[in-house]
Formats: sequence, structure tokens, C-alpha cells
Amino acid sequence: MDSLTTEVTIIGAGPAGLTLAAELASRGVQCCVLDKHTERLPQSRAFGLSPLTMQLLDTRSVTDTMLANGYACHFAPLGDGERRLQFSLLNTRFPFLLSINQEKTEEVLEQWALDAGAQIIKGATFECIHNNDDWVTISYSKNEKKYRLTSQYLIGCDGVNGQVGKQAGFEYSRIKYSQALMHADVHLSHPPPQRMYAKISRGGMVSIFPHKGDTYRMIVLDQDTLHLPVERELSLSEFQESAYKLSSIDFGIHDPLWLTRFSSQQKHALQYRKNRIFLAGDAAHTHMPAGGQGLQVSVHDAFNLGWKLASVIRHYAPEALLDSYETERRAVNQQSMARSRAFYRYEIGNDTVSVLLKWLINKLTVIPYFHRLALKELTGLSTNYHAQQKLAVTGHVSKQVGHFVEDLTVQVEPSNEKSRTRLYELLRCLKPVVLEDTYNTSSKSSLAERFGAHLSYAACPDLSKTLNCRLCLIRPDSVISWTGDNLEQLLASEQLSGMLFSNLHTEADHDTAVVDTPASKRSITG
Repeated sequence: MDSLTTEVTIIGAGPAGLTLAAELASRGVQCCVLDKHTERLPQSRAFGLSPLTMQLLDTRSVTDTMLANGYACHFAPLGDGERRLQFSLLNTRFPFLLSINQEKTEEVLEQWALDAGAQIIKGATFECIHNNDDWVTISYSKNEKKYRLTSQYLIGCDGVNGQVGKQAGFEYSRIKYSQALMHADVHLSHPPPQRMYAKISRGGMVSIFPHKGDTYRMIVLDQDTLHLPVERELSLSEFQESAYKLSSIDFGIHDPLWLTRFSSQQKHALQYRKNRIFLAGDAAHTHMPAGGQGLQVSVHDAFNLGWKLASVIRHYAPEALLDSYETERRAVNQQSMARSRAFYRYEIGNDTVSVLLKWLINKLTVIPYFHRLALKELTGLSTNYHAQQKLAVTGHVSKQVGHFVEDLTVQVEPSNEKSRTRLYELLRCLKPVVLEDTYNTSSKSSLAERFGAHLSYAACPDLSKTLNCRLCLIRPDSVISWTGDNLEQLLASEQLSGMLFSNLHTEADHDTAVVDTPASKRSITG
């Protein structure tokens, strides 16, 4: 059995695993991704990227490729056949849902990870964990040959039935629904004029979204067939009949790429970490498809964990920083799962109370405040870590702390118009960023003296207006970590000391060899 060594092992090359690999490799951390599949599965339920996910990807130069391969949906139908939520009301660079199939999303994320230097081994079956002390050793097989892989950390991103969580002894809470919905990717002879459509009634629901090429993703919830076993084969004629009955529209459904029934479940790990083993994505939390939350929060997990893990591995930050991953993400995912359940009840309920509630929601969204509130909940822009930040530090915490920062215009050099850039572009440096309302060379020098090149500095004239402060600290994942009035307060803050050691010097040389190479070169160096 060949023995290999890397710094981080990731099991599963889905959205969470690939994003995490890219985040780590971009920071010089050697990581190896093992995936049992040799080819990407085309039958995926996820088919879109939310504005918050697009914002995060914009801080890593990945959005342009996603946009080139997707279709921007600027509204979301409410289900009465008429009213719509208008994404244009959102304060974001990406006021739309990007319809892009998961197969293409993973292709883009994989290329990002590979370009960053991650090692991805396909057709590799994870078998077991041997120990989890100072290092984690696992075994896997590929092409009937067995390997042992040792790393500092192991991340389970292996989905709803992930083996990492099972073998490491993680416990879960579970909710399972027996109702069987219908799901298909089809061609339409008569697609809806706006390409998106949803109709919810006492009889059920039919929804249509543009998918890859000239196909459409359709989800049908027929109250008359909900009781059928999920294993029962779904015919095209049955799907056509239910869709027409619920919409009274002949969409000309034909030539399906696939048809299936599916039931929903939610599973949530009671903890996201055990010593050197972490869970992320569907391995930690399985969302119901209602609301399209699953892929989004998986990518958000990776953004939260990636910079923290890299900072600890490179000794830029205290090991306690890793504890905040579970504290922040588990709480946020708990809220997201509750949101998914609410969306599901909205779709499936057909009793008098549910019908009245749907009517009330449709009426309330006419009011701009409730319209924006519904939009932020649907798109994930309401996501924040404010409550967790308040518990983590002593003293006053402003209401902006813990929220994702908007894309402000910043200046990276004094008195130079050409030095102006977007904050999201500056965050591509992969470091924490300090923003001050006016450019102060003394502040920049003090930060450089204490933290070297591990922290970026810029001025933002709109800081007082947007965040009600003169100085703020932005984490690498674009979360506002601290706000205040002067540099002395920042340097003394728990938030800064918790993410970055003082008096950092030049990075050590961490050049590494790839993992799946001849035996003489199968360990990292440096």
C-alpha cells in the first residue's frame, strides 16, 4: 500500500469541496481532493447561483466565467401566475438569480481549483479513517490499488450519504418527508414568455426555470400523486398530465433529459468539527430543494472555512480561529434549513389556513418593505454572523459587524485616481482588509510594521455614510469583522488578534510536490 502525504485532504468534488480546494490552494496550502466519480453527474437538482454566492465568487474573479455560462433571471414568480419578486430592488452588483446547472458550476469551480494548484483525484473511493491525532490518516482505493493518505486536516464534503461523517462518529438531527414530487429537465415547444413560471394552487404546484441550452427545469407537485412511492417510475405522459392540470397551459413538454420522483429530507450535523476532521456542504447539512438553498450554503461554508484553515496551517492565526467555523456556519445553516422548510410548506400546503397564508403573502409583497424583505430571505442576502460575533467578543459590537460588506469604491494609494478600485477586487488579495475614511500613510505604515504583507490597507470616502464608522476591518470572506473610530482601537481589538498574529514576517517557503506522483515524490516538502 502506497503512503502519501498532503496538508489537507478533501473527500468529495462537489461545490463545497471544489471551492474549499480553490481557497486553500490559492493561499499556498497543499490539498488533495478525492472523488469517487470519474465523470460529473448531469442529473443535479441545483440549478442556480444566488446574489450572495455571486458576490463571494466576485471576490475571487470567478463570476465572469459563471455569467458566460448562465442565464440571469431578474425576477422570481410568487406562484399566483401574475406577481413577481423583482431582484432589481436589491442593493448588489448581481440583482438576479443566475440560472446555471450544477454540472457547469462544478466545472468552473474545478478549473479554479486546478489553476490554484489543488490536486484532484477522480475515481478514488474513500474507505476508512485510521487515526485523528496530530495528523489524520485515511485509506482510499483507485483502479484496484490501495493508498494511505496522511494530512493535517480532513474535510468531509462527500454529500448527504457521506462516509466521513459516519466513520468519524458525527451525530445528526433528521427530518424526512414522505411526499413524492416530480422533477424533470425537458424541452418545451411553448415555453412561458418570461422563461420563468410558477403556479401554486390547492391542487399543487408547477414551476419552470431556464436550464442548460434550450431545456427547462420543471418541478411539479401534484396533490393527487404525492402519496405514490418515490421508487415508482415516472412516465412523460403522467408528468405532462399533471403539469397541464395544475397550470391549464400546454407548454409542449417533450424529449426529457431525465424524469424522476423525489422526496425531501433534512439532515443536520450536531457538530461540524471533531479534532482535525471537519464537515462542509451537504455532508454537514442536507437542505430541502425548496428555495434553492443547498448549493449556496455549501459554497458559503467553503468561503468561511478556507481562509481560517489556511491561516492556522500557515501560523498566521491562532488555532482557536477554527472554532468560529462551526459557531458561525451551523447557526446560519440552521436558519437556512428553517427557511427551506417554510418554502416547502408554502408550496405543499393546501388546507384553508395555508391557502389564506399564500394569499396574504402575495398581498404583502406589494408593500416595498415586505417585498425587499422577501427578496433578501430568498437570495440569502439576509445572511450574517452578527449574533455569533456579539457572543465571541467582550464589549460593544456595532450592528454592521458580522454582515457581508457591499462592494464599496476604495483607494489603495494616496491622491491617485488610477488607484481607485472596487473592494471586491481588492479582496482578491485573499487577505484581511482595513478600510479608513481618509487615506492615512501613518496608519498604513503601522499596520505594515505589525503585520507585514498579510493585511491590506485602503481608503474609502463613503465609509462613514455606509457603515457609520471611520475605520473597519473586513475578513477575507468579505464579512465585516470590526468597526470603530481609530487605529488604536483596532489594534487592541479581539477581532484582529483573533484572526492575525502580530509581528508576522516573510512567509516560509512551502513549495510542495503533487500527491498522485511516483513513489519517490509522494510527500510534501518544506
